[in-house]
Amino acid sequence: MYLKFRETPEGFDNIGSHYPLQMKTTRMGRMAVLDEQTLENEFDKVYQGVNRAFDEMVVRLANPIVLLELGFQTAHPYLSTLVWVMGLDMLFMAGEKEVFVERVSGFLGASTWIFPVLLNRQPALTVGEVLEDLFDLRNKVAHGQAIPEKPFLQKRDIADAGGARMNSEGYLYSQVLMDCALFLLAKSLRKIMLGKLIDVVKDEAKWKLKLKTDARLEQARKRQL
Repeated sequence: MYLKFRETPEGFDNIGSHYPLQMKTTRMGRMAVLDEQTLENEFDKVYQGVNRAFDEMVVRLANPIVLLELGFQTAHPYLSTLVWVMGLDMLFMAGEKEVFVERVSGFLGASTWIFPVLLNRQPALTVGEVLEDLFDLRNKVAHGQAIPEKPFLQKRDIADAGGARMNSEGYLYSQVLMDCALFLLAKSLRKIMLGKLIDVVKDEAKWKLKLKTDARLEQARKRQL
């Protein structure tokens, strides 16, 4: 809670208070906490990176961090997905679906697992599998369009690498995408902080060059498979 005061001849008078919105998480986010997968070894570097983003006004980094927090406060499958995908869109300077898919895939790797190992099991969902649907869902919400039943309102489980269901409760695909948006944004920001890429992101020309290079390398890897 934050208290606001004004100074009077008699002293300070409390004139209001502010309660920050409660931070909530997603189902996969709760599983990650239960599995005690934390930022213990990376926290200092990530924390320093967050401070740099705001101290040096690196808007391309600062805005996605703010949107990451807003998504936790909203805790809604459509709205949280909207702001988290907006954060990715800002970070990767995409604007269009094709560019969005190309740049996020290039930076993270299309075949990279989205989620970490949870409860000693690897959720079998890769970056390349969801990017187009994430962008489409974000556009539907942003433009006030009806969410089509297929594929977003259909039931969808998250399976582990062995094919066994991981979620204990029923899951809609839109809820799966919400989790994916969260972990993809967090993964991207963390990679930038830990990879000492803030100076690159800060320079638009250098960042665009890196994203183009990463995308070309990813395309070359796909051709080799």
